[in-house]
Amino acid sequence: MNYPECYIQNSVHKVRFIDSCDSRYFLNLFYLFGKKGVFDSIVNRVSIAHLTKDKLENVEIILPSTTEQTRIADYLDKENIKIDTAISQKERLIELLKERKQIIIQRAVTRGLDETVKMKDSGVDWIGEVPEHWEVKKLKYVLVERKDRSETGEEPLFMVSQVHGLVVRSDYHAKAEVAASNVGNKLVDLNDLVFNKLKAHLGVFFKSTIESTGLVSPDYAVYQSLGLIEDMKYLEILFRDPGYIGQFIIRATGIVEGLIRLYTGDLFDIEIPVPPAEEQKDILNFTNNVTDKIGRAIHHQTQQIARLREYRTVLIDAAVTGKIKVG
Repeated sequence: MNYPECYIQNSVHKVRFIDSCDSRYFLNLFYLFGKKGVFDSIVNRVSIAHLTKDKLENVEIILPSTTEQTRIADYLDKENIKIDTAISQKERLIELLKERKQIIIQRAVTRGLDETVKMKDSGVDWIGEVPEHWEVKKLKYVLVERKDRSETGEEPLFMVSQVHGLVVRSDYHAKAEVAASNVGNKLVDLNDLVFNKLKAHLGVFFKSTIESTGLVSPDYAVYQSLGLIEDMKYLEILFRDPGYIGQFIIRATGIVEGLIRLYTGDLFDIEIPVPPAEEQKDILNFTNNVTDKIGRAIHHQTQQIARLREYRTVLIDAAVTGKIKVG
């Protein structure tokens, strides 16, 4: 067997190829080794894994002639360009779908579903026009901050995930470190709106969909409706609108990202458009349908990207091992 030579420089592994080798062939071969776990099987797993010169030199490989290496590399270059182009197109489509979803939902919660409805000036420059029959209210007339605290600390601890929403912490971080005592943590019930005050610039508001009472850190704010908003999911969606995130940032206190807080008094000074209760339900049903429909389309594209990446591995395997004829 012939092996590629290698040397170590500044603890970074580099491969030096003999003159009769096409380096592109070996790049594809090593890509395949990585996918198949060949490198993982030969490194030292007891402590820190190192792929040394000696270990690499003892890996047996198929070494076709230089002419055939080049033919294989040329073929894979062309095929990889096609695969990369297809993946890029699908990734761009996913981004466009996400943007489309955001635009549709933002329009629904800020202007309603009826495109023919008569509009009026909201009286707030950054909000603009709203349907004539909607009210415009400051949040201090819409929400009340919940002050209830745990007396025992025995309720399940919740956390906010930007992917999953408000969740039970132990369901996602079974071994995560927690405080010695949760006594005094804030209580959260179903339909409460939870806000991470340190992430105002991200609009991290989530409605609790958890049936049981739980706890959140004192760094979170918990809000309940005063009756104008029936389902707090409506505000969760509304507060992701760039206009509102901009207002959160303007009113937040602090100069260092991660230490910027939006306090309740400043939040409650913000105005929002409030549709009638039945219209709120219609809008939420509509946004749920849009989310499901576009979510399925995104999932389909994501699956196709995964298949293309699997195909790349299969193709490289077949080419570098001589299972298919190239050129």
